[in-house]
Amino acid sequence: MRGSTSAIAASLLVLLASGTAAAADGLRPRALIVWSDVACMTVVERDVDPVLHLEYGISFEDVGHTSDEVETGRRQQMVGFCRQHSPQSPLPTWLTQSDVDDAASIPLIDPADIPPDGILDLAPAWADCTTRIVPDDMRRPITEAAAAEGVDWDTTGLARGGWSIEGYTWDPPFNLWAPRPGVVAVFDDATAQDNPPVAAISTGELSIYSDDVAMIEGCVVATPGTTLSAAWAQTVPGDEQVWTPFVTDEPVEGSAFTVAFTPPAEIVGASANLRVEFVDAAGQSYVAYMREAIAVLPGSGGGCASSGGGFLGDPGCDDTSTTAATETSGDPPATTETGDEAPSTPADPQGCGGCSTTPATTCGILVPVLAAVRRRRRP
Repeated sequence: MRGSTSAIAASLLVLLASGTAAAADGLRPRALIVWSDVACMTVVERDVDPVLHLEYGISFEDVGHTSDEVETGRRQQMVGFCRQHSPQSPLPTWLTQSDVDDAASIPLIDPADIPPDGILDLAPAWADCTTRIVPDDMRRPITEAAAAEGVDWDTTGLARGGWSIEGYTWDPPFNLWAPRPGVVAVFDDATAQDNPPVAAISTGELSIYSDDVAMIEGCVVATPGTTLSAAWAQTVPGDEQVWTPFVTDEPVEGSAFTVAFTPPAEIVGASANLRVEFVDAAGQSYVAYMREAIAVLPGSGGGCASSGGGFLGDPGCDDTSTTAATETSGDPPATTETGDEAPSTPADPQGCGGCSTTPATTCGILVPVLAAVRRRRRP
């Protein structure tokens, strides 16, 4: 699973720096929801069946409790979001004020250290844009048996359009998100011509050289006349990001898209986030974000871009790299949901061998922090 290491590391570093974590409980590994066999696009047709079955795994079983933690801790749930967000604008790590109060009663935190926008239900940026797939009072135990059951999500009453899903581990003071790859398109009738566009970027973490061209791919459901525009922003905190267009108003054709990104001089030796906005003929829009940053290294790579090396790998040409001048043939897999999901590309292998790009491992809480330190440009 790609896409959440940076956000997890950022959350952990903030808590560690603030000194709010109880020492013993803070060092204990946290289990994460693990997503696998997820299609880039999942379409729910509510006129056929509004219920989507979500399958998931866990990084390891975690059912014990100690005296210095919340009694209801070591639980997991899922939350839906009506839009995606930049990796530089992570989700609040607390869901409710009640959760904050529970953690403060141990005490694990000082509630004064948690601002209102650090609580999902109080954050203005997410007002009227979230839905609990698993309610707070029905958080699931972190066991293989619970994960094997999966979760049924009734989409009745949700706004039409794209919904992203994130798994949540309630285990204060380190509550963690695990984003589900791809996107869910919720429609009353999938053939309706007034459905808004929905899209996701499927390309994972990239390291490229300054003379490379990265081909960013994804999936889309859109009506005729829809166009896409792509932009990049340097990886600074979300409220400071400045988005610069590099593709404007390109027609969308079919169920897949590809945009070519040539790194500008400003981000050589640094990294950037990418987003692609889709706008249909009626003015309805949806924005897809690349879940991980693109690292741009000085020098020449001979026109090759690695598909998963991060800052640590060599982004030059090898057996696993993707040639910048070649687009992947065929459309990304998509499913029309009336119950079960069809599998797509398997997730990254679990275990400590994949910790640099996969947070959902038994390596626990320390690995994402170390990953944040290690992910830097090579000398």
